[in-house]
Amino acid sequence: MTDHRHSFLPTITLSTLLMGSSFPSAAVLLASGADALSLVTARFLVAAFVAYLVSAVFISKTEPAIPLFHVALIGFFQTFGVMAPVHIALAVEPPAVVAAIVFSNVLMVSGVDCVVGKRGLSRTLAVSLILGVVGLILVTNIPSVLANREVDNTHYGVFLSVLAAVSWAVATLLSKRLNISGGWHFNAQQMIFGAALLAGVTLLLRGPTLWMPQTLSEGLWFFWLAIPASVISFGLWFRALSLRTATEASAWLAAVPAFAAAIAWFSIDSTLTVLQGGGMLCIVVALFLQSRTAIEP
Repeated sequence: MTDHRHSFLPTITLSTLLMGSSFPSAAVLLASGADALSLVTARFLVAAFVAYLVSAVFISKTEPAIPLFHVALIGFFQTFGVMAPVHIALAVEPPAVVAAIVFSNVLMVSGVDCVVGKRGLSRTLAVSLILGVVGLILVTNIPSVLANREVDNTHYGVFLSVLAAVSWAVATLLSKRLNISGGWHFNAQQMIFGAALLAGVTLLLRGPTLWMPQTLSEGLWFFWLAIPASVISFGLWFRALSLRTATEASAWLAAVPAFAAAIAWFSIDSTLTVLQGGGMLCIVVALFLQSRTAIEP
């Protein structure tokens, strides 16, 4: 038992590193000319197939059955509602900014828990929520907008990132309300539904042509995005949750925007403004603080 618990640190580190790598990986492919909707559809069609194959062959069938309506509901918000806006936003916003906004969903869930009275507002939690709000104001360039300065016509990228964060928070709250325990099988099922919905929307808006890698470099980036950054990252996340409490594991989500910023800086020379950098730091600290005060379900 002790030996398994010792594997938590490498497991959670690799999981969050792979999550962070998905943002610059998608940005690279978008910069090479990939259409955002076609890319996210191709990514999750492949990821859903691989996840289902892994769950069917290697994972125990002892997980509780989840009603199909619940699968569809979570698939809509978690895969379609999060990933479609994220990929469109990455075409105009730095990966670290998108990652910081999206992972603020943890703070949104915490805030809702406080409002509905299921969680006490401790001093540490209050500080984390205030830091989160300040961080979002800075990373979304609201000061520049209020000052009527040029913001590179990327307002819709910020809006879509916030929309993705809200959708993720809704998926989390619904999962809690419906008592969905998750697991490999459920994750594969909700990804399949979300991927099918993405394919339908892409077919409607972009026609029958689905984006495919055209060069070896694009192929390698797409492989990384679909398998390590999607299937393996969440597989390791579920493994980490089985080794430690959700509180301990959630604390590491603060590392995702930092990993995204570091990888983007090395891979695509992405930079942040001073205000955005300060805002991302506020969100990272806020995520860490609030996770330390989380109440286990």
